[in-house]
Amino acid sequence: MNLSQYALDTKPDFLAFEFFSEGPHGRIKKIVQFNKIIITDSGDDIYNLGAATVLLFMERHPGALVFAQGSTPSRTRFYIMGISKYLREITRAVEIWRSVN
Repeated sequence: MNLSQYALDTKPDFLAFEFFSEGPHGRIKKIVQFNKIIITDSGDDIYNLGAATVLLFMERHPGALVFAQGSTPSRTRFYIMGISKYLREITRAVEIWRSVN
């Protein structure tokens, strides 16, 4: 994928990532944590996602399913807009499913 990315630090298990975001309030350290939420019989475990490090995570954990939901409906909508903006590039690397409530 040809998108700009943050420089990421991670642990050997690729379940937590750290990076710095530059913005109007200065340099802010951010952490993305993947947490296993469901262990399936098929072996396709489902992980909860905290930000946009999914491609590195999927390289290390092929076959895993990642669940992304905002802490509020507006944040979930924000995530959907971000994914939609880069959908063509993202779907070259991963398969995306959307649940309908």
